[in-house]
Amino acid sequence: FTIDNSAKKITILHTNDIHGNFQPIIIKAKNPGEQERKLGGILALDYYVSNIRKETANVLLLDAGDFMTGNPICDIEYHGAIGGPMVRLLNKIGYDGLTPGNHEFDISIQNVFNLIKLCQFPVFSANLFNVDGTLFTSEPYHIYHKGGLAIGVIGVIVDDLPDYLNAPQRDELLLKPAVSVIDSLAAVIDPETDLIIILSHSGLINDKKMAEKLGPEVDIIIGGHSHTRVKKAIQENGKIIVQAGDKCANLGRLDLTVANDKVQNFEYKLIPLWNDGIKQNPDLAKIFDYYDSEIDKEYGRVIGELLKPWRRSHSQESNIGNFITDCIRDFSGADFAVLNSGGIRSNLEAGAIKKLDIKNILPFANSITKFQASGKDILALIQVNAEASAFHKHGILQVSGLRYEWEKNKNNKIKIVKALINGKEIDETRIYSGATVDFVVFNAEKYLGFEPEQVNNLMMPLADVVMKTIEQQKEIKSKVEGRMMKK
Repeated sequence: FTIDNSAKKITILHTNDIHGNFQPIIIKAKNPGEQERKLGGILALDYYVSNIRKETANVLLLDAGDFMTGNPICDIEYHGAIGGPMVRLLNKIGYDGLTPGNHEFDISIQNVFNLIKLCQFPVFSANLFNVDGTLFTSEPYHIYHKGGLAIGVIGVIVDDLPDYLNAPQRDELLLKPAVSVIDSLAAVIDPETDLIIILSHSGLINDKKMAEKLGPEVDIIIGGHSHTRVKKAIQENGKIIVQAGDKCANLGRLDLTVANDKVQNFEYKLIPLWNDGIKQNPDLAKIFDYYDSEIDKEYGRVIGELLKPWRRSHSQESNIGNFITDCIRDFSGADFAVLNSGGIRSNLEAGAIKKLDIKNILPFANSITKFQASGKDILALIQVNAEASAFHKHGILQVSGLRYEWEKNKNNKIKIVKALINGKEIDETRIYSGATVDFVVFNAEKYLGFEPEQVNNLMMPLADVVMKTIEQQKEIKSKVEGRMMKK
């Protein structure tokens, strides 16, 4: 293959972290007289992509992973794959390539293979392996030939993938450090390519670190995982870094002029996928309407009313965190309950609550799990939670049945000044009952900091318990009430 060194143009379109959001998001009017608007969704994405393809000769459409988990469409089976309808929609739009994200693995390893089989485009990941050492996907990268350019796209997934997986999936996969894998592959394909792109489901911070370490062969990093809307392309160590947010609300567009094995110049923009005036693809609209109708039958029913907006938080107590952990504790009958803040996936405005709202907030198939822990273990958990809140080290656990206060001393150390369980001081020597979801128990070292005893999975999905509680209470008045406080 002979590379032509004269300048050529290519347009890269990209998405990431769609999370099943094939339907548009409703943007409510902020001012009187204004109308609500629809943003995103598969029909709008197809419209914008189709228009760009009509006006631009050389286009690649890529996705950086996590098209699964976040909407009931990801629970529907199609041709043997749960979540297969999402692949069906991506096929219809005409994606050119995809690298898997961590949420593709939420159901099972076999289901990921089933999803990949449905893809009518290359799926690749270079640092993801089966336990026997074989590559998880059929190829680590793919070389595209567009407009006289040879474009190598290497896929990678986040290095700490096991931290995001349940035990069964975690035990069936091996990871290699993304940077070392990319370096070796980039050296191999550089002589036969004009452009090397990393399609990375690693998060923006990791993508920046990656860019600092990678050699000059790599030109572009298209990211996912952190849900970051990169409105202006970031340049790091000669590499262009972009990411398109999440929930199919935006489309990234990177227009490149390439010559002499380098990007000569580029333009980047993040395109909001407004539904105003879009022309729908009839074939795609037919598929959309079918799944939209099926989901509405099951999840369109109003089950209660939210009197005050639910607002989640990864660093402090939240009213939605309080409500959900109260549901866990009440259902399980435990002394206390905890939930990882990252398991709460969206906020909710005041007004009617539909089953679909709860499914979107709690999309994971996590079941309530009861366990035992000593008072000493609980105090250690509280210490770690307070430190995480004070220093924003990682997402905290939302709590029910626990109430504590902390202060920061002159040495910048966190001291717990009060720790109560059901209104009484925690006894280090006593054994208490706790409850959470199975995902937290599977990852106890990360989330709890101790190994829980007498673990009993109650086999009841958290989302179902929350829905039932809302139906019983009718009006939801959850609030922040000082469960975790700085003195």
